[in-house]
Amino acid sequence: MDKWIYAEDCLPEEGKKVLVYGEHAVYGVDKKHNKTIETGKVRNGKWVVNFPISFRVISWMDLPIPKEGE
Repeated sequence: MDKWIYAEDCLPEEGKKVLVYGEHAVYGVDKKHNKTIETGKVRNGKWVVNFPISFRVISWMDLPIPKEGE
């Protein structure tokens, strides 16, 4: 799969590491959010993302498969 999937439409299989696109609040700035790509997975029906602050997942996709020799 090589396309972004809206998190509201479908979740990846439980425990499978994927790329996630989402947003997080910027400390000290009211109502400002940065968007970024991280890795994450679903555990017990909830997103677990490798980001230290509150992160809202917007969409996800499978991790890319590296080419041979990379």
